[in-house]
Amino acid sequence: MPTLPKQGQISKAELFEVMLDTGKTVVLHCDPRVEETTVPPPLTKVFPLRLSYARSFNFPLFKTSKEGVEALFPSSEGDEWYYTNIPWPAVFALSFDESGQGYVFSGTLPPEYEIIREGDGFRVIDSEKDGKGEGKARKASCSQSPSPSPHLFLISTSEEEDAQ
Repeated sequence: MPTLPKQGQISKAELFEVMLDTGKTVVLHCDPRVEETTVPPPLTKVFPLRLSYARSFNFPLFKTSKEGVEALFPSSEGDEWYYTNIPWPAVFALSFDESGQGYVFSGTLPPEYEIIREGDGFRVIDSEKDGKGEGKARKASCSQSPSPSPHLFLISTSEEEDAQ
């Protein structure tokens, strides 16, 4: 099994490939509002958008590059295929579907989120405040828990890397 980074810098494309090489399902957390993102019309309004990928899914088209991820996803009825193109600047987190272990990219975190450090861990919260003046835990982040998660790792990214 490949060694996964715990923190630091790694490109999204490299990390995605390493995660796929584990044979597990990888969830790509993205913002469909980012330019050049192509998803079926009903998904353009879904935020955050979570798409699951695994080599074992055998999509007719599944390609990763320095630019992003292209794939054909089956419709829920299974009778049509939908083209998706997710550029890396739209991706703000990658996680494993089964364990929830994930990686958050600080450089492309949407403004609706903020990272709160607590002790040895951190959590990603919705920037919108609840009635008590605290940020709401965003379930769509890598962690299902509003408490600090030992399964979330921060990957710092620069805007220059995302433009590549």
